Amino acid sequence: MMREQVYVIMTFMGTWLLYGFSLYQGALELTDQKRIVDKLKDTTPYPKVSPWYWILPPLKLKRERQRLQRILHDRINEQEEAADLFSFFNRATAWFYIALAGILNGVASTGALMAQYLPSGSIWFSVALDVLMVVIGVLHVRYRLAHWRGQRMRARFFRNPHDR
Repeated sequence: MMREQVYVIMTFMGTWLLYGFSLYQGALELTDQKRIVDKLKDTTPYPKVSPWYWILPPLKLKRERQRLQRILHDRINEQEEAADLFSFFNRATAWFYIALAGILNGVASTGALMAQYLPSGSIWFSVALDVLMVVIGVLHVRYRLAHWRGQRMRARFFRNPHDR
């Protein structure tokens, strides 16, 4: 019995970690794509996609793809450059679908956790816990990709070793 309880907790944690880090990997892929797009000439006529779309990753992907297609159509002359950008975007798409699978697995593991520890618990509590885990995943990605975090890490890395 004790072993089962430990496995249920480990499954819950592992499943939601897989979701969070696959979402992060997808965001990293989009960041690489963004870096390439930003090197292109003026992209101001193409407004950036709101970060709030991370709450619905498939919609974020759709909006980013539409923006990328407009930029590519207007700015890139070489098919090889376009192919590189689409390759980045395809990898990001794959990671987001893995994150979606992680959400589905996470919902199942939350159900198993609830069945083990709160068998008579409300379905709404389970839904709330799932939503909380999705939001934590999105916030985790935002934190890891935050500009200020990168600056702080670079400052720490390039600090004089004698100051440590």
